[in-house]
Amino acid sequence: MKSPRLLYLTAHGMRAYRRQAGQLTLEEEFPPEVSGHRQFGTYLARHPDSPFMLLANLAEESFLEETIPLLRSRERQAVIQRRSRQHFHHARLTASLSLGIEKSRRHDERILLAALTGKESLLPWLDVIGHANTLLQGIHSLPLASAVLLDKLRLPDKNLLLVTIQDQSLRQSHFVRGALRFSRLTPLPDGSAAGIAQALSIETQKLQRYLVSHHQAENNEPLNAYLPAHQDVARQIRENSPDSPGVRYHILDIGTCARKAGLKTRLPDSDSEQLLLELLARKPPPVQFADDDLRRPYRIRQVRRQLLGIGASVLLLSLIYAGFRFHETYVINKNTELLRSETRQFGQRHDEIAKTLPALPVDYETLSNSIASYQAVASDNATPDHFYRQLSHALQRIPAIELDAIDWQRAPDRMAPPGKTGIHAAESAVIRGKLKTDPQTTPDEMQSEFHRLTEALAAQPGLHVAVEQSPTIVEAPQSHQSIDEANGKPAAGTFVLKITRSPGP
Repeated sequence: MKSPRLLYLTAHGMRAYRRQAGQLTLEEEFPPEVSGHRQFGTYLARHPDSPFMLLANLAEESFLEETIPLLRSRERQAVIQRRSRQHFHHARLTASLSLGIEKSRRHDERILLAALTGKESLLPWLDVIGHANTLLQGIHSLPLASAVLLDKLRLPDKNLLLVTIQDQSLRQSHFVRGALRFSRLTPLPDGSAAGIAQALSIETQKLQRYLVSHHQAENNEPLNAYLPAHQDVARQIRENSPDSPGVRYHILDIGTCARKAGLKTRLPDSDSEQLLLELLARKPPPVQFADDDLRRPYRIRQVRRQLLGIGASVLLLSLIYAGFRFHETYVINKNTELLRSETRQFGQRHDEIAKTLPALPVDYETLSNSIASYQAVASDNATPDHFYRQLSHALQRIPAIELDAIDWQRAPDRMAPPGKTGIHAAESAVIRGKLKTDPQTTPDEMQSEFHRLTEALAAQPGLHVAVEQSPTIVEAPQSHQSIDEANGKPAAGTFVLKITRSPGP
């Protein structure tokens, strides 16, 4: 945000300053009249985007010390507002300053209530500021802003009086341990060095007696009064305002004070107006008087700038991430192009080497298929050994069986992994044989033997038996007749079985 412009309000009118690189430039002055108010509104309309800070130096300012219970922030603020309305019920602008916690059993908090009570000298200017939607950063009073000067000077006394000269007035501010307790503004009828020295002596003596009567100063201890002033004023004070039992004077060179405050503008006299304005712009005091209505345009601008800052940050992070992804994509594309180039080189080398080799008797596709078929046959290690062992175990129990043929085959193994074919394939066999019989063998005996054979086979693990032809007894053929010639009937006791073995060990 731009550097704020500074407004200085007194009973004599309003002054507008522009601050740049430690230099304060007076832009315009506005008299405390209706015409001055109109000119001030025109001035504000010319600077709609510039923030403003207002420093008020008015005699209509009240201070009051109060004690409140030690509360949390929201409850504390409610109590302070209620006390301010009780004491300053006609004042629009109020503020509060914490003076610390009392070391008592209740641990109450002491606060300083302050109010700008001048309606005629203040409200017309505030109306102009409100109508112009001015970006008002804050309204500060000169006594509270003087605490910043006190902090810069680092004075040793804990109980002192800071006296400043500005706009034909003498401001006396009483501080205890760096915190403002009371302030008083006195007009200066004579602005000469001798007039300032005389007014200083009279007014400080009055204020010292007031503080003693209100138990804010000790009667037997002198009050140290510090005054930033020019050399001629310092000389007149030393000659015409000697120390008294109640007050001791300490004159500070105003040029040295300006350098400590960072002000680069040369101060030709003892007027500390620009010095306090520079300190206000550099380090605004935490206590200010502007209410929410007056500060609303400035707060809206702050929120808007914060949102813009967040948006700019998100955009910057997005650009950084996009740049990172772009770089990553660029590297991947470069690596891909490199791999493609290497692949082309390897292909060229392969073709060059292949040209030097003798020609194959068959084409490449036929050779590749033959090799694949060979690998499939070589990897297929399934044999009927296990099946034959089971068959032999069953036949040992039936000695009357004679086998003529065994047609074994294995189904394709579609579940086996590479190099493990055969472990999940089903096996089957068609068995042809006959039962040994004699003329005395009855059909029932033949069926009984055949039934024992099927039961023995079915008892073997994994075997399933299906009868395709059962054994029968037929009459013996005439001499010189074969099996096929005897009416095409099979020989006695001939049978056909189909045995299936499920996949497994």
